[in-house]
Amino acid sequence: MSQSDGEKGIVLLPISHVDHGNINELSRHLGEGFSQIGLDPVFIDMRDGMAPAVDAIIEWVSTGRVRLYVTVNALGFPHQSQDLFAKNDVKLFFMSLDHPSYVVDLIMEIPAGAGVSFPTKSNIPLAQNGLRKDVAFHHILHASHERTVRSWDERDIPIFLVGNLEENPAAMKHRWKEQGNDVARVLREMEIVYRENPLIALEEVGAEALRREIQHQVDMRSFLNLLVLFDRYNRSVCRKRLLDAIPDLPVTVVGNWDGYPAEKRAKASFLGPVDSPVVAEMVGRSKIVLDVLPTYYGSHERVFAAMASGSIVATTAKNYPDALTTDGGLVELDVGSTVQETLAALLDDDMSAQETAGKGLAVFRAGHSWTDRARQIWNAVEAGGF
Repeated sequence: MSQSDGEKGIVLLPISHVDHGNINELSRHLGEGFSQIGLDPVFIDMRDGMAPAVDAIIEWVSTGRVRLYVTVNALGFPHQSQDLFAKNDVKLFFMSLDHPSYVVDLIMEIPAGAGVSFPTKSNIPLAQNGLRKDVAFHHILHASHERTVRSWDERDIPIFLVGNLEENPAAMKHRWKEQGNDVARVLREMEIVYRENPLIALEEVGAEALRREIQHQVDMRSFLNLLVLFDRYNRSVCRKRLLDAIPDLPVTVVGNWDGYPAEKRAKASFLGPVDSPVVAEMVGRSKIVLDVLPTYYGSHERVFAAMASGSIVATTAKNYPDALTTDGGLVELDVGSTVQETLAALLDDDMSAQETAGKGLAVFRAGHSWTDRARQIWNAVEAGGF
């Protein structure tokens, strides 16, 4: 143990029976991050049921050395242990990897006094003003662990795209009417607002569309549902537009793309869904990794994984912190007439491409590992931020 006896240096992290988005692996990397800063991570395995997991929590908390319980995306939170944590001054921290609209139920179940983080800075005001005033919200980006960096000559995937387009955006938009006329009107107006103001936050897009179309207040859950409906559609639009814009480039595509027209597939190689370890290995073999998201996004795990692998990251998002963009660590794409030329130029000039990839690797190593995220969380605890 790295902490002296009697000192509160144990951090509990759950291994959940639900592993959406490879959450358990991320929790393990975060635990290793706590270890790197001199704390003692202990994993609580919930895959065999809540009862043995709670028994393990009680046993660890009874030592008097547990300081913090951290859960990624609020998966694996033992509600039965809330009173136990409160009596023993165990702090709770919930690291969300999504927009608040996707995890609203989890946020509303979080005990008062806990700490919560979101990856995009513009998410914080929405959560503070519209969801909970009795928890402390923090801005913490996604991260990556250190990864193998292949030489440029070893990289056999020119451009790599991970994501899903299960349904054509036009079909998604057609189904808006199933939500009712008012909702469909607001969603259509959100598309107009976003087109007019592509750099504003998702919640600002929704608020402006409501002002124009409904002109009266709606409850927060209805508002958040509008954001989810539009964001899912908008992400699909972004993916389709990006692939449409690079018909002559050699792109390897992973995920369910049943919604993309077969006649447009041209030079792209569609491999279908693959497991996370395979995706990670393919990122390491790629020269360029595409991060295809609406402009209002400001963080994604894939960005840091690609940077850590020494790949170039080319993104359509525009809300990343300046620290990631000012030194050339990210290639920002404007999906339109120049995107194919931008990517083709990188593929045609190995020296320039390797320089760009090196900048991204340097940005990652300057402060975006899971150890850095563990330190951010721990500093918030020590500062009494919640």
